[in-house]
Amino acid sequence: MSENAVPEGQAGSGSPMSEAKPEQKAGTLDIKIKDQQENETFFKIKNHTKFGKVFDAYCDRQSLARNTVRFLFEGTRVQDTDTPESLDLEDGDMIQAMLEQVGGDGSDAGAPAAEDEKPEKAGVINIKVKDQNEGEAFFKIKGHTKLGKVFDVYCDRQSLARNAVRFLFEGARIQDTDTPDSLEMQDGDMVQAMLEQVGGADEAGSADAKPEQKPEGGEHINIKVKDQNHQEIFFKIKPTTQILKVKKAYCDRQGLDILAVRFLFDGDRLQDDDTPASREMEDGDCIDVFLQQIGGTVDEAMSNGDTKPEPQRMSIKVKDANGYEVEFKCKSTTVLKKLMDAFCHERSRKPDSVRFFTPDGKRVTSTDTPQSLALEDGDLIEVHEEQQGGGL
Repeated sequence: MSENAVPEGQAGSGSPMSEAKPEQKAGTLDIKIKDQQENETFFKIKNHTKFGKVFDAYCDRQSLARNTVRFLFEGTRVQDTDTPESLDLEDGDMIQAMLEQVGGDGSDAGAPAAEDEKPEKAGVINIKVKDQNEGEAFFKIKGHTKLGKVFDVYCDRQSLARNAVRFLFEGARIQDTDTPDSLEMQDGDMVQAMLEQVGGADEAGSADAKPEQKPEGGEHINIKVKDQNHQEIFFKIKPTTQILKVKKAYCDRQGLDILAVRFLFDGDRLQDDDTPASREMEDGDCIDVFLQQIGGTVDEAMSNGDTKPEPQRMSIKVKDANGYEVEFKCKSTTVLKKLMDAFCHERSRKPDSVRFFTPDGKRVTSTDTPQSLALEDGDLIEVHEEQQGGGL
């Protein structure tokens, strides 16, 4: 990387920029690039540095294909030839990194052909990892790369405990020793990331790669956030990370309003500026989540689990005649055509070759929503072959 673009570090918490040297040269400035998960990477660059160099360095560091990311400043796309000077950037300004919506071949129609730079590397492919909330992360890897490496990077980027996620390709669980070649993956293929369903006691967590590791200073610890239904989500964070960041990430994943949720540790309510270090949390500790009683006069009813407002998001399962099942998280107002199209895409089926039915036998149409069909959280939609010819 050119000396014009020097990465300062990635912010898991705190503010590394507070250590910026006051004697920095007048011709340089510090900028940060923030992704959709609120992770920040800092660069010190010159006013005339072309942003293409910065973006190349960022994508290389994040193991992202260059043509799968677009960069925005104040809502406007930044071009590779732009400079801080031409965009009137000031010290400390932020650039957003947004993952492109990519087509089936894994390439962006408007982006330069990155593969043309290294035509001899025919064994390199682009894959995407999609979570249950439709969030996507893109990776460019070799055909013989062990996928365990990709999953380690993914979980670290998403602040997830490695043993809390399972990865599926075409419905089958992927092993860490599998490779794109061994699974016959093609460029643009998708891997599903599914959160493990963990029971009440966290004995399953003993499979963690480093159960004995004691964090020191900037090391990470694993914590779990458990709701009233005993469903758990795992986060890997630094001891100095403000709990507010965990709250936001949790509520975003669960489709909850952060004002409608309380987070408790050892029975005490967690404040936004608390940190694992300030609350003396240890690796594997649990944060309890309770839905707030909003609008009523009694808050105790919620903590006793007596009353639960309808969740903003719900789970819908789709299962075909072969037993292949996919779970989708969606809003009650989501048009179900999105789920049906996604299922058909994963099963390589044409949408007009199958029919979808609710638990009470009603056929799902392209304009239906969970709300219009009175579907409940956890309901199952069954998939049947379309009757060809004289049948129904």
